[in-house]
Amino acid sequence: MYITYEVKQSCHESPFFGSFQYCGRPQTQKSQRLSAPPKSDFMPTWLIRVSDMTVVKGDTVANEGYCAISYSWNWSGDMVISKDRSGSKMVRHDQEKHKIIYPARTIRRNPRGRKHIPRQTKFVKFEAIVQQICKDFGIKHIWFDQMCINQNDKEEKQREIRQMHRIYKHAYCTVVLVPELHAGSARTKHNMNLNDWRYITDLEDLYTSEWVKRLWTFEEALLSPRILFVGRNVHMWWFTVPKNDVYLKLFCQETKRLRDNRQQHHLERRVYDVSTVLYHAHLRISTKEHDRAFALANLFPHILDRININYDQPVLDLLIDFYGHLADIDISILCFGARGANYKMPTVADNNEYRDKKQHYNLPIQKHNLPSWTGAAGQHILREEGYDEEAPVGHLETAFKNYTIDGRYMHVHCLWLTAATNGYECVNKDNDDGAFTLVEDDLPPIPVIEDNNGGNDAFAPTFLLAILVQLPGHSNKRIVGLEVTSEPISRDYTLRRASEQLRMLSHFMPVSKNALLWHQVGPAPPKPYTWFAFNLTETVSANEEYVILSEIEFGTDLPQTKFCPVIKKNASCYKAIGVCTIGNYDHLFSGYTVPRQTYIIE
Repeated sequence: MYITYEVKQSCHESPFFGSFQYCGRPQTQKSQRLSAPPKSDFMPTWLIRVSDMTVVKGDTVANEGYCAISYSWNWSGDMVISKDRSGSKMVRHDQEKHKIIYPARTIRRNPRGRKHIPRQTKFVKFEAIVQQICKDFGIKHIWFDQMCINQNDKEEKQREIRQMHRIYKHAYCTVVLVPELHAGSARTKHNMNLNDWRYITDLEDLYTSEWVKRLWTFEEALLSPRILFVGRNVHMWWFTVPKNDVYLKLFCQETKRLRDNRQQHHLERRVYDVSTVLYHAHLRISTKEHDRAFALANLFPHILDRININYDQPVLDLLIDFYGHLADIDISILCFGARGANYKMPTVADNNEYRDKKQHYNLPIQKHNLPSWTGAAGQHILREEGYDEEAPVGHLETAFKNYTIDGRYMHVHCLWLTAATNGYECVNKDNDDGAFTLVEDDLPPIPVIEDNNGGNDAFAPTFLLAILVQLPGHSNKRIVGLEVTSEPISRDYTLRRASEQLRMLSHFMPVSKNALLWHQVGPAPPKPYTWFAFNLTETVSANEEYVILSEIEFGTDLPQTKFCPVIKKNASCYKAIGVCTIGNYDHLFSGYTVPRQTYIIE
């Protein structure tokens, strides 16, 4: 594909509504330039001198820093498959069809005349597009992979792949090319009845762009300290990104660091973790599947020293090795659940022709037979946070470290919660679809409390259908809510929802229909009770064995509420199938005593 770049550009200013954004009038002079970035402690092996697009050694650039560029290779020309003795690979053929559009202008002619020069279009190669953008924004030195890495030299390519995290981390600003992004008059182009000259751009063009779909660009943006998005005729600086933009704020925050859960390297407060990274990464594609490991490993640089940077090795072996090191860093890799309806991204067909935007690619990661603990079958949990504030302390963090990784297997030694345990009698032997199906007579009567509020419904008591359970080590029973209240809802719904909850809980604790009760939860402060909410990648079956790994507790954005992984017995091993949210966690497990078990998860 080929880029059209207009020298006369609008600059993003502020949100309008939804994904639409206000932009300034198009002009040749840019609102801000990057002409004198401070020199970094690290300089890449090679840089491009923009004035003549010559490759120069990075250490020869004196007294100033550099910028980097991030883009989808699909936009650099025609991508064709080339076959040789070593196999097939994608090769770029640039037929000089990129377009630079120069605006019409008037120049002075001596002594008093003027000359009008009409708008011009120049067909160029991709490198000329890069050069023009750099000149327009005052960039003197740029790191550009196609010119700074010899793509035919395996050793050089492997060496530079290990440097990617340094290159983008130390670049003063990363220029992100999004040719799909454009601005137009709100009145004429977008049919908006505005009373002024407003120009509008739609960020939906960015969200569905080629750049968003690639794995390497995700790594590049996440590492970059500053970002300049450049579209066809509009650009957007990192500091003007809307504060409520859930997606772009991940790339445009000032502090972006990863945590190392095992080593507790909290040198800077990180704003994303393994679960958040995999949420985005599993949606993205790469030309070579090996790059799934190589790109993400640059977000965790010490993993680069533990994996083999070699495109000739089996992809599956490489991915298992990489995910093992990732899990060893941070067990939040287990924080995943079912795929949501919106967890998908429009993409292009393998032949690089556009598909209909209504069609969506299945999760690219699912083409590989990865262990269940990688979360490839589901959707990882995003770390919640505001743009200007930290996420809640402890969110998606755990103190648990008693686990090891051995190839495809994760060995976990921890406390558990299950109704079918090794060495213990199964407390719900008759757990089948009918055993916990409630009928009207199973529900206890709703308590009647004397009305002392003059009939004011705002102070009427509210009750939650609950069940009393007694776990090992408990002298007193605990109250577990079933997510059904005494509010006047369909009785059929009440029975159906309560039955579903009861059947689910019966896999993990001793339950009986005879232990049902109505528990008052309002308006007076409620007595302590707990609740469970499951987010699983598969439907629970009546006769299968399931375990909540209760000692692996991840903090959430709610007080006293934890995520715990859920596993399922699968032949001789277990399978990770999602998480369970447990409300009032400490109350439930206070005094809980069972011997720790070792679970092998594949």
